[in-house]
Amino acid sequence: MSLTKNELLVILENTQVQDKIKEIVETGQASATLKFPLPEYEYQFNVANSAMDIVSGCDDFRNRIRGWNKHDAHDFKTVDDVLSTLETLYYDLIGIHIPEE
Repeated sequence: MSLTKNELLVILENTQVQDKIKEIVETGQASATLKFPLPEYEYQFNVANSAMDIVSGCDDFRNRIRGWNKHDAHDFKTVDDVLSTLETLYYDLIGIHIPEE
């Protein structure tokens, strides 16, 4: 079944439909399935599949840097010390390497 843009708008303007969508979102019943034609979209699949780990790692990374900056809680002596520590921290916290296409 294929709907035109106007037909879809009429359905979405229906209050019963809006109420059902709101109920699904509020109760956590909403879900989605992503489909990737493999192998040609394997890189995009790997990125999507790792997204939550990446977001969590980035937040931890940001918090660690914020702590160093806010509390001066580091012993960096040179720029190389900073860069080396950041690289190690990146792999420790995010720990994800997605191969290039």
